[in-house]
Amino acid sequence: MNKYSLILLSIFLAFTASAQRIEKNLPKNAYAVATINSKYFFDLISVGEFNQSEIGKALLKKIGKSNNKQFRSVEDFGIDLHAQMYIYSTKSDSIVYYGMLVPLYDAKKLDTLMSDIGTSLHAQKGSRRIDLEDKKQIVTWNDDVLRIFSGDLQDHFFENEEIAAKYGIKNSKLSDTYDTPLEPPAPPITDTVGSYWDETDTLEASSDSSVVTIQEEDYNSDNYVDSINQDSIYDNYYASIAADDSIKTVLLKKWLNDEVNRLSITKEIFENKSFKQVVNKKALASVWIRNVDELYNDFVPDVYSAFLGKKTNKFSAGFGSANAHLVVEGNQVKLSGALEVADDQAKSYHKIYNRKMNKKFFKYIDNDALVYLGYKVNTQAYLEELPKLTKQYYGRLLSGFKEEMDLGATLFSLVLDEKAIGKVVKGDGVFVLNSVKEREVKYTTYEYDDDYNSVEVEKMKKETLPDFLWMFSSDDMKLIEKLLSIGLSKRAITEEDGIYTFKNKKSPFDMHILLKDGIIFIGTSFESLVDVQQGKSKNNLSVKNKTVLKKNSAVLALNTSKISEAVSTLDLPDSYGSKALKEKLQGLGNFYFTSKGMDGNKMVAEFSGEFPSTHKNALKYILYLIENTAFGNM
Repeated sequence: MNKYSLILLSIFLAFTASAQRIEKNLPKNAYAVATINSKYFFDLISVGEFNQSEIGKALLKKIGKSNNKQFRSVEDFGIDLHAQMYIYSTKSDSIVYYGMLVPLYDAKKLDTLMSDIGTSLHAQKGSRRIDLEDKKQIVTWNDDVLRIFSGDLQDHFFENEEIAAKYGIKNSKLSDTYDTPLEPPAPPITDTVGSYWDETDTLEASSDSSVVTIQEEDYNSDNYVDSINQDSIYDNYYASIAADDSIKTVLLKKWLNDEVNRLSITKEIFENKSFKQVVNKKALASVWIRNVDELYNDFVPDVYSAFLGKKTNKFSAGFGSANAHLVVEGNQVKLSGALEVADDQAKSYHKIYNRKMNKKFFKYIDNDALVYLGYKVNTQAYLEELPKLTKQYYGRLLSGFKEEMDLGATLFSLVLDEKAIGKVVKGDGVFVLNSVKEREVKYTTYEYDDDYNSVEVEKMKKETLPDFLWMFSSDDMKLIEKLLSIGLSKRAITEEDGIYTFKNKKSPFDMHILLKDGIIFIGTSFESLVDVQQGKSKNNLSVKNKTVLKKNSAVLALNTSKISEAVSTLDLPDSYGSKALKEKLQGLGNFYFTSKGMDGNKMVAEFSGEFPSTHKNALKYILYLIENTAFGNM
C-alpha cells in the first residue's frame, strides 16, 4: 500500500473510530482535539449501506488493489466501528505534532492490511510500528489502539540566528548572494607558437572566410561577469535552500521519532477541564481548541513583520478556548460553535449586544423572501467600547505605539457624539432580498455619426436585478431629513408622496427612501414603499422566523426552496452549472446562520439546515450529494 492509500484510509478512519478507553492516550499537552463518534455515524447509515455506497466501494477497491487483497467490508480493517476516535495536535516552539487514535477490535486484520506498507518493526508487548517511505509519518499499533503520527516544523523557529547556526542552517536570501562578487577569469593567454604558425600561414588563413580572429584587446572581463553571475547566483541560492531543507528533514524525522518513543513509555493522562466541560455526546463530530490566541501567535509574526519589519509573538486578542459540534437529528443538521473571550471584553460585548429587535419590522418581511439578514447591536455602546476593545486587541501587538493609540482613542471619543449617533442609528435592522429577476434596463453608450463624431445614445439590455428592502430603527431622523433636503435642493434626488428617489445613470436600478414610524426604509421597489406608506403589508412572517429574529443578535436566513424557484426563472447557460444547482436545491428547507451574541463569557453561533425527506436522515442525503458530485452521476 502506498501513502495515497493510507490517506484514503485515514479519511475513512476519521469517520469510523470506547471514548473512555482511548481518551486517556491523548497527550496531556494537546492543544487541539477532534472527536469522531463512529457509533453515531453507523447508527445513521449501516455498515452494509456504507459498503454498497460508491464511496465505500471505491475505498475497498483502492485499499484492496494496493495490498493485492480483496476486502468485502470496512469491518475487514479491524477497526472498532462502535467507538470514538480522536485526532489531536501538540506543539512546541519548534514543531507541531499531529496524531490519530483509533480503537481496534481485531488487530490481526489490521496486521494484514498494513503488511505491504513498509518495514514492520516489532517492539515489546506485541506493539507494531511502520515508518512510511518518506519517513515523515509513523504508524504504531497494539491489540487495542492504532496510532498515526506526523509533524510539521515551525519555520519561524529557525529564523533565530543562534538557533539556525546551532543546526547549520544558512537561511540564505537571494539578495545576499549579490554581496559576494565573483572573480572574473584571466584574459585569454597568447600562444606564441600558434602565433608564429598563424603568421607564416597567412595564405591559407586568409583564404578561409569563415575564420574569425578575436584580439586580446576585444576581451572585456565585465561582460563575462555579467553573463556568468546570474546563473551562479541562482545556483548558489537554490543549493543553499536545498541544504537547509535537508537539515530540516533530518530534524523532523528525529524529533518525530523521539516524540513517538516518548509517548510509548510515558503514562500521560489528558484531563483538560475545558475539554471535558464541552463534550457533546450527541455530536457526530466535535472540535476543541485549547487557546485561540496560540493559533494567532503561530502566524502573526509573519504578518507583523510584513507591516512593521520585525517579529513578535506577543499578540493577544483575549480569546481563550473554542469548540464546535456537528449534530444530525433526522433531516436537520446543526453546527454550533463557541469562543471564550477575556472577562473585560465579555463585559464590553454584553453591552454591545444589549439591544432588542424592533417588532415593527416583522410585518414588512415577506415569508417567501429569498434571503433576510437581521441584526441588533447597541450603536451607542459599540462606539463607546470600540476604543477600549481596539487597545485590548492591538495594545500588546503595537506596544511601541501605546501613546499614539491612547491619543487616537481620546480623539475618537471627542469627535464622535456616541449618544447622538446612537439615536440616529439605534443598531437594529433587517435586510430582505425579496426576489431576483431579469429586467430590461436602459444604458448609455456611444456611437459614431457619419462625420465620425462620438454621439451618446441610450439602448436597452437584459440584466438580472435584485429587489431588496433594508430597514433600520432611528429615534432621531433630523439628520436624515436634512440630508434629503440638501439632495432635493441640489436636484440629486426627487420626492413623490414622501418617498425620495435617487437616480444614477451608472446604476441599473433606482434607490428609494421612506421615513416612517421611527424606521428608515431603503429599497429598490417604489411600489413596495408606496404599500408601506399606505399601511399595506403581507404580514405573513412565520412564528418560527419571528422567534429566530427576536432571540438572536445576528441572523442570516436562506429560503432555499424559493432560491431554487428564482434560479429556474433565470436564463442562465448550463455552463454555469445552473441545472445541477437547481436539482440540488430542490427539496431543501430553510438554512439559518445565527448568533445570540454572548452566553456568559463566550461568543456563540450556530448553523442549521433542513434537508429533503427523500432520504432517511440528513447524513444519507449528504452522502448522496457527495456521491453524485464526485462520481459524476449528476
